[in-house]
Amino acid sequence: MSSVLSLRMTMLLTLALYIGITSLALALILSLLGLNIIFIAILITVFHVIQWLIAPYVIESIYHVRELGEDEYPWLHRMLEDIVSRAKIKFKPKLMLAEISIPNAFAYGSPLTGPRVAVTRGLIENLHREEIRAVLGHEVGHLKHKDVQLMLFISLLPALFFIIGRYLMWSLLWGGIGDRRDRGGGIALAIVLAIACYAIYIVLLLIMLRYSRLREYFADYEAAINVPDGAKKLAAALVRIASVTGRLSKHTKSIVMKSSTFKALLISDPENDVLEGLTLRYGDDWRRDYQLALSLAYREEGGEEELFSTHPSLVKRIRALIELDKELSSRAIY
Repeated sequence: MSSVLSLRMTMLLTLALYIGITSLALALILSLLGLNIIFIAILITVFHVIQWLIAPYVIESIYHVRELGEDEYPWLHRMLEDIVSRAKIKFKPKLMLAEISIPNAFAYGSPLTGPRVAVTRGLIENLHREEIRAVLGHEVGHLKHKDVQLMLFISLLPALFFIIGRYLMWSLLWGGIGDRRDRGGGIALAIVLAIACYAIYIVLLLIMLRYSRLREYFADYEAAINVPDGAKKLAAALVRIASVTGRLSKHTKSIVMKSSTFKALLISDPENDVLEGLTLRYGDDWRRDYQLALSLAYREEGGEEELFSTHPSLVKRIRALIELDKELSSRAIY
């Protein structure tokens, strides 16, 4: 499919740009400083891997996540099993429930816990079942494409430059740069390289966020092909999630702001993807929500608001889902 191929190519080019900038910048900095950065790189890698391994336990403790037994919400278990079968993946993730009133969902896991998909209490209580099915399709897409592992790898590289920049600044403060004969030159070089490291860190961070947004589109595609009318149902789900989130208090929404890492796991950003003033009744058919999505899809919107976001803007996602639905329908995928 043309749109999917275009998305794949964009992701590959973004990743190539990301790795290319990192490799060239590291080679230049190391050649100028003559530092052996292997030790620093190993420390950063070990830290991130440990963080990844224990993160599921931390998330489950903070956000009151527990495993759903087979006798709890059996329809939810059947949905997940059906999507896993359609997605043709060999594992079935554990189904979890987060006792959070914000309607949302997230995929996570590590080798210690295995893959997991969590839905919040707010999602179950506010969304139509077919909308929930599309949300599960999106989260299974993240697991299928190993997005948790990919984002871990990508997050290592900005951290490396940040640590090098901090190392250089501390060396300047404590007099560890340059010898007595060429102290001025060493200090000047350290200042320039420290500023360069921080600048590269910001550039890589922006590229990493863009890559994260592209992965969201890719997970949306998985929902579209593994759920009947999946693109429409996911667009409807995103509208209802944004509507309900918009009615919640700032205190309630601040619960998920404790960790920017956790916010990146969610299907929708509860800070940015908010619709104020909409009242969608529980039990309404998902098609009503989709009609609202259609009305929102082509409103004007500035692109700068998503620059520092892990998720595409609500309007752009809905627009992409509508176009994807047209493409899939024309090819009789369903």
